[in-house]
Amino acid sequence: QHFFLGSMPPPFFYFPKNSPQWGFMIRAGIVTIICILSIIFRFHEEIKWVWVYMTVDFAITSMIGLAGTPICALAELLAVPLPRRYDPGTSQQTAQLGQVVFGFIDCMLLWWGDEEQIAVSVILGMHAGAAFMAAVGHCPVLCVDTCLLY
Repeated sequence: QHFFLGSMPPPFFYFPKNSPQWGFMIRAGIVTIICILSIIFRFHEEIKWVWVYMTVDFAITSMIGLAGTPICALAELLAVPLPRRYDPGTSQQTAQLGQVVFGFIDCMLLWWGDEEQIAVSVILGMHAGAAFMAAVGHCPVLCVDTCLLY
């Protein structure tokens, strides 16, 4: 029985066994756009706060799936007219945990890295590449290095 259809409330850290494919693909597209905009505007102070939020968003999504964050709500809203298809939740949860690691590295480099160094752009580019592959190629991956295995 699905937790949300029955009378049982879901556990606090509940990631669905079957996750909506289109929702995660659209969310990955949104993350790709945010990564590209972050590379362009990396010298602005606000980008640091965007990535603090994004890291928290990734952490929440890795724990409970597509529920509870504004980016996930937008992705689910955009996925409504599309046919419902589901993927195993474990691959999506692993991808979201990878996003947490990427987001933490992005935050560290944006807050404490030198703005002139290329590392910020490289890591954001890797993050954008992994998110783009998840959005277009439906390849929920942990990081760009594991994409090479596909």
